Amino acid sequence: MRGPGVGSITKHGYRVHGIMGKYVFEHRRIMENYLGRKLLPNEVVHHKNENKLDNRIKNLQIMSKNEHMKLHQHLRYPK
Repeated sequence: MRGPGVGSITKHGYRVHGIMGKYVFEHRRIMENYLGRKLLPNEVVHHKNENKLDNRIKNLQIMSKNEHMKLHQHLRYPK
């Protein structure tokens, strides 16, 4: 991560915020606020345009871990 402050970027390209002594991924926090609930353990937030810093709600999609894995396998290895 670059710097300890708010809005740091992880080495994988996600924006995180320091909240109460721990880091919170911005895209997950935005989706939880939009849904009005915490994400379930099996839910992930996918960036539709693959830009990990584009955390607009219209670019975020909630999916299961399994769906997300299959999507990225298809994108890497199209038939």
